[in-house]
Amino acid sequence: MTIEVLVPAAVFIGLHSGDGCGCCGRESCGKGCAMLSSVLAAFVGILGSGYCVIISALGLSHGPYCYTHLGRHWVYPFAGSSGGYLFEYNKWSECQEPQNIVQWNVTLFSILLVVGGIEFILCFIQIISGIVGGLCGLCCSHEETYVC
Repeated sequence: MTIEVLVPAAVFIGLHSGDGCGCCGRESCGKGCAMLSSVLAAFVGILGSGYCVIISALGLSHGPYCYTHLGRHWVYPFAGSSGGYLFEYNKWSECQEPQNIVQWNVTLFSILLVVGGIEFILCFIQIISGIVGGLCGLCCSHEETYVC
């Protein structure tokens, strides 16, 4: 995880100090190529946020895995409710062990759902920014860079 953060940081620190390393045989388009490469990292972020949102939604809809007093065994007691248990607090007492597992499940997956949604939005904005910056960096000459 640390390397995933350090590599883009090192690239952009290097671009800030100089003209960029160039690409496609042109020295002036290094920053544009770096911006386009950031689109790939943001796309991976979108995949990760999509996975987080899907798993969180499934976790909320199925409910926790707990020990019930009805059947005296470990089950998903709310799996058939399609998330309806979220608003029926009196059914939460069906889970005997672990204590407060329904509240924990709802809190955890709700937070993950919100964070995954925010991550999706930020990565989408980064993709748009990277495409615009990359195209602007590729279409402008060195003198016109400040106009873009």
